[in-house]
Amino acid sequence: MSFNTEPVWETLDPTASPVMALFSPMRHRHDQGSDWYTFQVKALHLNAAGHLHGGFFCTVLDLAMGHAAWHSVGHTEPIERMATVALNVCMMRAAHLQDELTLQVDILRTTRELVFLSARVHCATLLLAQGQATLHYRLKHQPG
Repeated sequence: MSFNTEPVWETLDPTASPVMALFSPMRHRHDQGSDWYTFQVKALHLNAAGHLHGGFFCTVLDLAMGHAAWHSVGHTEPIERMATVALNVCMMRAAHLQDELTLQVDILRTTRELVFLSARVHCATLLLAQGQATLHYRLKHQPG
């Protein structure tokens, strides 16, 4: 008898937020200490030059890092709210229509109120962008 130990990709709920719907279907898995996300570039993501718009690079990085942070903190405590307080993005290469992009998100540190993350965006083996974020969260039971 053999067991499949490959991490399972789950499709994220596009109704979770209006922004999530822009990248649907987006898939997620947790593997080797990182959170992984994948989605395909669509026409609505493109700028006038036919490349993934820089705003969409920033948005998908923010979305993936926020999702990873929420589930990292929220697996032990219920979260009342979470907000990005800093987002730095460096775009190095263009992405194009129908490119399958993969994001690798790593949580660097979690404190009582902050989560520090880094992420990279790849298309196949090419590094397209990287980002860092700091997210502030509030647990449901915290006073004040």
